[in-house]
Amino acid sequence: MSGKSSDGDEPPRLDAANLPEEIQRLWDTMLRLDPDWSMNDWLIERATEEMRLIEANLGREKMRLEQRISRLEALSNRIGNDIELDRKGTRQSNLFDMFETGGVPTEIQDDYDSWEPHPAYAHLTYLQDDSGDDPLLAICAQAVLLHLENELATGDAFVSLENLGIALTPRGIDSEDLVEAIEWLLEQGIIIEVEENEFALG
Repeated sequence: MSGKSSDGDEPPRLDAANLPEEIQRLWDTMLRLDPDWSMNDWLIERATEEMRLIEANLGREKMRLEQRISRLEALSNRIGNDIELDRKGTRQSNLFDMFETGGVPTEIQDDYDSWEPHPAYAHLTYLQDDSGDDPLLAICAQAVLLHLENELATGDAFVSLENLGIALTPRGIDSEDLVEAIEWLLEQGIIIEVEENEFALG
C-alpha cells in the first residue's frame, strides 16, 4: 500500500503507515474489494467533487447577494420617494438619512415644520444585534413603521398583517421580509400586537 515515485513525472505515492487509522482501514477495505483501487485517484476524485460543490455554493451565494443588493436599492428608492418632508414635495428623505451606523437617527433640519418623525423612530438604530448590520431589514422595518403611523393617524386602532401586505408588497417587500421586520419591531417594543396579526405603535 506504499511506494515511491520511480519517474519524476509521477506524483508522490501515499504511505498508508503515515495516515490516520480510519484512512488505513478504508484503504485496506477498498483494496480487498478491488485490488486495483487507488487511494491517490480516490482522493483526487473527492477533492474534485468538493471543489465543484464549493464553486456551486459560492455561485448561489453570489447570486443571492446580488439579488439582495438589487432589492435593497429598489426598496431604498421606493421608500425614499414615499417619505416627503414637506407638503409641496420639494424635499425627500432617504432611508440612510434616517439612520446612522451605530447611532441614533440623524437629526432632521426643522426647516420643514410640516413633517415630524414619530418618536418610535428613535428606536430604529442600525440594527446592531447578533445578526449584524442588515440594511434590508432596516428598510423593511421603516416601511412597516411609516405605514402603521399613516394608518393609525386616520383613526384606526390597529393595522392588520393583511393590510401591511397589501400596502407593502407592491413596493417590493416580500412576505418573508415583512414578517421578519414585524418580528424585529415587536422584539424592540416599537410596535405591539393588540390581537393576532393586528398591530399598533408601542
